[in-house]
Amino acid sequence: LEDVRNQVADIAAGNFREIPLSDPPDEIQDLISSVNAMSRQLKAMQQLIGRTERSRVLGQLAGGLAHQLRNALTGTRLAIQIHMRRCSHSAQDESLKVALQQLSVMEEHVRRLLSVGRGEKIEVGWCSINKLFEEVRTLVAPVCKHSRVEFDLTIPPLTILEVRGHYEGLRNALLNLVLNSVEAAGPDGKIAIRAHLDQADLIVEVFDNGLGPPPEIAPQLFEPFVTGKPDGVGLGLVVVQQVVRQHQGEVTWERIGEETCFRMRLPQIPARFLTRDQLRQTAPLPGIGSERPLPVAKTPSGV
Repeated sequence: LEDVRNQVADIAAGNFREIPLSDPPDEIQDLISSVNAMSRQLKAMQQLIGRTERSRVLGQLAGGLAHQLRNALTGTRLAIQIHMRRCSHSAQDESLKVALQQLSVMEEHVRRLLSVGRGEKIEVGWCSINKLFEEVRTLVAPVCKHSRVEFDLTIPPLTILEVRGHYEGLRNALLNLVLNSVEAAGPDGKIAIRAHLDQADLIVEVFDNGLGPPPEIAPQLFEPFVTGKPDGVGLGLVVVQQVVRQHQGEVTWERIGEETCFRMRLPQIPARFLTRDQLRQTAPLPGIGSERPLPVAKTPSGV
């Protein structure tokens, strides 16, 4: 009874510890079990309140920054487009095209930041995984080159997979994970993207050979404002988690040997494969929102 009294005092002070049960089962053990259950429930409620408060602060922060960021992005985009029109040789400059792509991604980042915690619905369409990976490769190539990071991207060689989803959201989530991995890998590091189907689930994995998240923040890695970076704000993984949840999936991470793996699992996603011969006979792959039917090939064995 003294142990139970001390436990209740600790719970009142915010320490939601539990007392191990012992034999034989009796009235005292029933009491301990009930207090343990109360401790678990209070701990869960405290965590929920904390997440709700962080989401409220995040919404206020996003609302205050969005207007200024949108104005800056619009001005930068217009300046680049005017330059490309005035200087004919600039229209062929791949770096300027990448810059415009980066601005589009930044605009999506701002929109995603504003939507955190709102639970808004998304519009889905057929998304080419090949196109998604290649666009992410193009966007992070300058960063990888500057950081001297090797980027390995493996796509099934004979087929191109399309899934039902929100293209911009999936691109934004994958880009966040890849940029995190580039930073974690550091100079002369290595990162890699892999994708495969597990039954009807689409699995996308991002690997890096960095040290992994600091142990003290690992359990709260997907919560707002949790970061191990000196100049980080802890919002990138929050956005990734929101996108994946909007697709009824989950995002997790683990250490595998000397590598860190962030894994997006998108469950029960309708998918279809097109062979390269079929692609040559069709128009370019449709983007998000397109419903034009394309010939469907059987899923190759082993994929």
